[in-house]
Amino acid sequence: MPTPEKRGGPPFRFEDPRQERIHRRLLLVGPGPATFYQDACRVMSEERPLASTTHLVAHLLREIESGLRDVLETVTDQATR
Repeated sequence: MPTPEKRGGPPFRFEDPRQERIHRRLLLVGPGPATFYQDACRVMSEERPLASTTHLVAHLLREIESGLRDVLETVTDQATR
């Protein structure tokens, strides 16, 4: 599926430096969690929000949490060996 930028839309810009910092740190975990976070920020910043915005953002946040848990479990498993 093409990104909004490839469909002719403007590139997404985070609203504040904190969002951008969180995104950069999530990239250390992996591209999935970082992309989910960027999409959540994009959905929340829409001028005309969807009726399901809250539900979509909650789902994206659950996916981010799952990615973080996978990484942290791997790190703690290796530390206990």
